[in-house]
Amino acid sequence: MPKENFFASGGTLAPEHPSYIRRLADEQIFVALTQHKFVSVLDARQKGKSSLVAQTISRLEESGHLCIKLDLQRYGSNLTQDQWCAGIATAFQEQLPNSNFFADYRKECTLIGSINALFAQIRLLPSHLNQPVTIFADEIDFVRVLPFPADGFFAAIRSLYNERSQNSNLERLTWCLIGSASPYQLVQSQAVAPFDIAQTIILEDFTPQDLTQYANHLGSNPTEAKKLLKQIHGWCGGHPFLTQYLCSILHQSKTPDIQKLNTIISTEFIHRSGAETNPHLHQVATGFLSPAHPKPEEFTTTCLLAYKNILKKPQPVTNYPKDVVSHLRLSGIVTVYNNFLAPRNTLYQRVFNDTWITNHLPMEENRRQKLAARRAALRVGAIASVVCAALGWLALSNQSLANQAQAALSKSELNQKQLQEQVYLSAIQAANSQVNLGNWIAATKTLKTAESYPAKNWEWHYLNQLTTQYESEIDLKEPTITVVPIADTKLFTAFRKSGTEIFTPTGSKKYSFQYSNWPVRTVSRTGQFITRLAGEEQFEVLTSIGNQAKVLKGTPIGFTQDDKSIFVLDSEKTRVDQTDTTTWRTVRSYQVEENVYSVYAESSSSDWIVTNQTSISRINPLTDQVVWNTSFPESIRLIQHFKSTNQLLVGLAAGPMHSLDYESGKVVTEYKDAGGPIMATAQSKNGQFTASGSANGTVYLYYTNKPDPIGTLVGHPGRINAIWFFDNDSMLATSSDDGTLRTWKIPPSLLVTKLKLGIPGPNILITSPSSQYSAASDILGRVRLITSESTIEKEWLSNSPTLPRILFDPTTDLLAIASKTFGLITFNPQNSQERTLNGVFKSEVEDVESASFNGQTYFASLEADGRILIFTKYDSPQEVRAPKSQPIRIAMSPNAQLLSSVNSDGSVSIISVESRKILRTIPVHSDKPRYIIFSPDSRLISTVSNDETATIIDAHSGRIIHTLVGHTSRLFMSKFSPNSQQLVTTSFDGTVRQWDAITGKQIHVFQHKSWISDASFSADGKRIVTGGNDHIIHVWDAESGLELLSLTDYSTTVNRCHFTSDGSSLISVDADGNLINRVTGFSFPAREKSSQSSLRSP
Repeated sequence: MPKENFFASGGTLAPEHPSYIRRLADEQIFVALTQHKFVSVLDARQKGKSSLVAQTISRLEESGHLCIKLDLQRYGSNLTQDQWCAGIATAFQEQLPNSNFFADYRKECTLIGSINALFAQIRLLPSHLNQPVTIFADEIDFVRVLPFPADGFFAAIRSLYNERSQNSNLERLTWCLIGSASPYQLVQSQAVAPFDIAQTIILEDFTPQDLTQYANHLGSNPTEAKKLLKQIHGWCGGHPFLTQYLCSILHQSKTPDIQKLNTIISTEFIHRSGAETNPHLHQVATGFLSPAHPKPEEFTTTCLLAYKNILKKPQPVTNYPKDVVSHLRLSGIVTVYNNFLAPRNTLYQRVFNDTWITNHLPMEENRRQKLAARRAALRVGAIASVVCAALGWLALSNQSLANQAQAALSKSELNQKQLQEQVYLSAIQAANSQVNLGNWIAATKTLKTAESYPAKNWEWHYLNQLTTQYESEIDLKEPTITVVPIADTKLFTAFRKSGTEIFTPTGSKKYSFQYSNWPVRTVSRTGQFITRLAGEEQFEVLTSIGNQAKVLKGTPIGFTQDDKSIFVLDSEKTRVDQTDTTTWRTVRSYQVEENVYSVYAESSSSDWIVTNQTSISRINPLTDQVVWNTSFPESIRLIQHFKSTNQLLVGLAAGPMHSLDYESGKVVTEYKDAGGPIMATAQSKNGQFTASGSANGTVYLYYTNKPDPIGTLVGHPGRINAIWFFDNDSMLATSSDDGTLRTWKIPPSLLVTKLKLGIPGPNILITSPSSQYSAASDILGRVRLITSESTIEKEWLSNSPTLPRILFDPTTDLLAIASKTFGLITFNPQNSQERTLNGVFKSEVEDVESASFNGQTYFASLEADGRILIFTKYDSPQEVRAPKSQPIRIAMSPNAQLLSSVNSDGSVSIISVESRKILRTIPVHSDKPRYIIFSPDSRLISTVSNDETATIIDAHSGRIIHTLVGHTSRLFMSKFSPNSQQLVTTSFDGTVRQWDAITGKQIHVFQHKSWISDASFSADGKRIVTGGNDHIIHVWDAESGLELLSLTDYSTTVNRCHFTSDGSSLISVDADGNLINRVTGFSFPAREKSSQSSLRSP
């Protein structure tokens, strides 16, 4: 294997992967399963469980076991028990092609229920098979999020174990459970015994001795590499994922050394928001703080306090209850050694420290909330009685007026308008739920009910364009193996184990196979032939209407594109024969030295495309010449040739799809976002589009030769088994194991474009006033200018791992970049003119702001040493006299008159832009402030702080108008509505709160399941978009507070999200660096440009 593929940072390692390290658990699990013991591998995430299972399955299969793997996460969570069991039964059928498992299961379901029917079929496996059967149930902890208890599932497994004494066949049926949960967490009901019958396998972290095999793959000097590995182990303690990840990054460096290692540790992990922004640390923290416990807050407090003691010194296991010990170990932060609980590694100790514990203690949160409320009460105490009296008088005197107004309202046109709006909002909520469930037909009908509403906003256009991509659905009644299209139409032949069904404009006709239990091996390219294994070392060739054409010896491994030849691997697996499908005579043969998986040729006289496990070769069988050979780091799942582009599409078992040039064998494109193992591929006849279908039912659409998907088609709950374009490439058909065939409009009217920016994800994401460009920057010093089509227009890379500060000019698309390394860069994407001021910053830039007034643009910067500069037209910087206390953030009024800073002592300073002098400094917060912003009308300032409060300040007088109390943890940011009348604040308490900026009253509370990273108003002020650590973007109605959309296609923290200023798009980026742009045909009416960018960095 090439050196660049030695390390693997994430994912399951293939059995033969050279970087896999065998541990004691490898032998323990193998011995236990060969002795037919039930086994559980229940340990923390990213410890190598999946790789261990892959290794074990390979070893067991070599020793004669039949292994069946169930991925319990694959079947989804929003299901009924019957649907869930049907998914598991389908997995058994896929891996037992000779059986009638699924059909027999369906028959039994109506009689005895889904769980009983499923295990009735599992119970019969040993008697039907002549080999031991081992069932691996992976992601077992996923059952805890199912909407029904899975107790019956585990009770049935226990029953299989208990029945061994009466049924000796069951001795050959073994289960292995894999996941991140304790046996006691799997069963909810106290009436069901805990799942404690399995031998527990514990995966220990790597020892320093284990890592010696890596020394030859970290630089050219093995001695220095051993020192580097020792340092890696010092940081990670042998953590499998972290070790592989760090080695993988260092492996890419020409001269890996300890200094580079420490830089990676510092920039990616041990920075002030590492536990929030690093995907791995975030996953560990979420696992710790989200226990599966009846009283999660109380239990989390107990675990945090226990962990606090462990940080001081290792604690005996006997000091804590069993459930606390189990949670500490499964979270991955703590390890158990000689019956003592200890921190797992140095890196975790540095990140998950006392400060992290304090910030997450619920009792500490409550204490701070009470202190914040008390401080607020003292501030307003002098006028509280007057305000209360006035409010009481107003309440009494206005009661009768309110009643009269309500009576009049019921007769007015206003009442009708409100009713229409309510119908519209309800329709949007319903359609969103239907789309998330994959019920596209129902969503389409629901949106029709809201089509006449005159004030349709972005969300209707988004959902409407999403659903109108989907045109129709055909229920095939039963699962299919694959589907082959008939010419350039949506007509097709469905291939099943029992026979075929040909669909025509007038209906369909079925043809049955004799001996329906014979397993299907291959289907030809045009659907003319199908092959089935017919005993040992022979197979039969059937026509598409079920007639037997020929019985041949060997193994069928492919057809030519025109189906005039079939390729057969002989029983010795040393020769491939090309057999004519008319005369059934061998026309060419080729000797092979390694196992061949498939062979393809354009015609009977063309070169062969030969696929092995991890490589593809183009061979001339007449001359034995190898024209080219291309290797891949993972197993190849499928390969298909397309004439329009003369490309081969290659789908890998782990997910990525590649296109190869047929002539040279070189990789043309590596496509992103495969969604799991590739099951089907297609290219349009005009060569414009490429599509892939994955095992999780998702279809991705690409522009050919561009790696990022331009469309994501969801709705199939089962894996995709066929895709093709038809109707002159205007439509796409997709077939799935769920028994349905769907058609879609191409090109999609909705472009959900994705762009992979890399880990770590950007901390700053902004959009230009014209909405034509976005820009992103991250802590590695990378800045990208991105077009509205989600392509990178220009990129700046810093040699220093710091976060460059960026903004767009308030009135143009001019991008400004500020950092100590870059200086001040301005770039105009309209004419590609770039200008740099070098040496203007003495320390790292912490914040930037700009505003424009009377054609004059002012730019301000704040440096880490507290130095504030004001530039005129991005030139001629003048230093401002700094406040006495260190400034933390700055903001400039949109009218360019005032600059304000929030300072480390909690004060706010207001500065004149014209004179560069401080006008006043006022005390505001009792704890460290985090953010400051002006209202769009320049009259108000808002600040937020760790003291759990936000303030609204009069910008000219410096008077605190309102102190906003309600959050129960530190705040992140605040944003004004476009009309300056309202404010939203975000907090670590998992809420976004909407306030009336004039009265200071709370309007709505928007609840997330975890902390919030971003929130903002749409440009018309009618919608609020929020995103955060619960991996969901929510769109809310600003007036009613109703949640309209929940966008769930994220697997990690949403770092930033906002609407573009023209209202056409919702753009976001997550912690893995995935930028998603949801583009619609909707836009707001033309309006006057703001004098200040409304999308400044949080």
